[in-house]
Order: sequence, then structure tokens, then C-alpha cells
Amino acid sequence: MATALSGIGKETSKGSGGIYEVYCTELANVSGATAAAGIASFASDAGVWSRYVLGKEAGSNFVSNGASDIAAGTIQYEQVLTMIFKKNQVAKRNELKVLGQSELVFVVNDNDAPQTATGSCTIGDLYICGLETCTNPGGAEMITSVISTGSQLSEANNMTINLSVKETFPPLAITEADYLLIRAGSAVTV
Repeated sequence: MATALSGIGKETSKGSGGIYEVYCTELANVSGATAAAGIASFASDAGVWSRYVLGKEAGSNFVSNGASDIAAGTIQYEQVLTMIFKKNQVAKRNELKVLGQSELVFVVNDNDAPQTATGSCTIGDLYICGLETCTNPGGAEMITSVISTGSQLSEANNMTINLSVKETFPPLAITEADYLLIRAGSAVTV
């Protein structure tokens, strides 16, 4: 059965690029997640989430790449999150090791943040990736990491972490209410 297209109207304003913050948890921590109409929701505890604050204009970004195989009749979406942190510190390297050993779910809050119903100017578009739902196996994983000292005094001393997951649909959204629970809940670690 064909799905009716609804179109995309003329954009009325320009958006802002970049990422405000990211929350991650291990896939095993999230249970009862469902997806309907492109929005994920949690039927039970959303688990313990860790907050990652990214530098302004530091190069961090989130990309969703769709690819179809016409002969096979399939389509997949690869979600890639690139987080860039300033300075190489032991605590960050330890966190990198744990991220590299885990299957993850991550939430991205981008910088395209108009004032929302709650009056917040810090909630942009919200994406959640790595959930185990329906035909989606779930579990994002670290695909690459780079620790760089830079070769000159003026070059960045930083750490880059790339997380990726292949899913059967474009990135899901989450409601502002669920995001606020993740962000402000007692289960969130910073």
C-alpha cells in the first residue's frame, strides 16, 4: 500500500547549526521504548543517562545518511554523531574506553532552538538513535575515536568520538516532556 506524500512547505526562517548537548546511556538501560509516527516514547524508566556538553562551534555534528538498494527493495539510515571535546584528560580517555565497549542509545539536542512551549531557549530539534524498536535492532557503537595533541601551539589539543548506528528509519524524535525528564531527572549523571 502506497503512503501518501504530504510535501514540505516553504521555510519561513533560517535555522542554526551545531549541537547544544548530547545524552547517552547503554542500550540495556532503556526498556519499553516504542516508536509511532516518527516519535519515540518510553513505557517505563528511561534509564540512567550521562550528559555530554560540546564546545560552541567546535565541529561536533549529527548526520543521518539514507541509502536504498533498489534491486533488493531495502532502505537503511546510518546515524552518525561526532563529538569533539577540547583538551585530552584522563577522565575523558576513561569515558572514551567505556563508550567504545558499549551498545548505546543517544539523544541529540541541536542548536536550532526557538523558544518552546516551556519557555526554554535551549531545546532545539531532538533526535534519539540506537533504540531497540520494531524492526530496529538498536545499539549505537563507537566507530572511531581520535586523540590529538596537535603539532603546533596554535592547533587543537582535543578528542573526537564518532558514534554510529544503522537503523530502518530516519532518526526518531522524542517529546520535549521526555527530554526534560532525561535532562533534569535524578537518574541523569553529568
